[in-house]
Amino acid sequence: MQCPHCQQKVAPDVNQCPKCNRKLKPLIMSQQIPLSNQHRQALRSEIITLSIALGFLICIATILFFALKAVSGLIWPIFGLMIVVGGFYWLNRIRDWLRGIAQVQIDQLRELRYVHTKRKTRLYADFKLIGSQQLKMEHGDFAIEGNYYVVTYSLGNNHVWELAKLSREVA
Repeated sequence: MQCPHCQQKVAPDVNQCPKCNRKLKPLIMSQQIPLSNQHRQALRSEIITLSIALGFLICIATILFFALKAVSGLIWPIFGLMIVVGGFYWLNRIRDWLRGIAQVQIDQLRELRYVHTKRKTRLYADFKLIGSQQLKMEHGDFAIEGNYYVVTYSLGNNHVWELAKLSREVA
């Protein structure tokens, strides 16, 4: 981060430029804000998708249980694990949606990681204070390791809603 007047590097917690002695507007390092309608809708669609997937999984497990009553083995622990993991993600989305808030944090980006799977590529960022978060792919165009960003993210599911480069203003 730089002083807008002399372009000297300034730490985010410093409110006066060490080179030109200009006062800088203080930064609020962390705060909570209400979720926007767009974020609420995104959470709602994730909840619906996860509900349908969990319902389908439970129906398949029930049908298989009655059809293959005598069959035992690894099929039931696998179904149980899939239902527990899906339920965990579903509960996190429900908590975020009911809580109705997002966390806004000023943090330094330490590392970007692209994780490739068969279906798609996901982008993860490791931040100094908030840890690992999942970014949208469009954030990868301007996210640079070492820079400071204003990160708006969900508390329950480590999903970044918005990422903006931090800039300072003269007070």
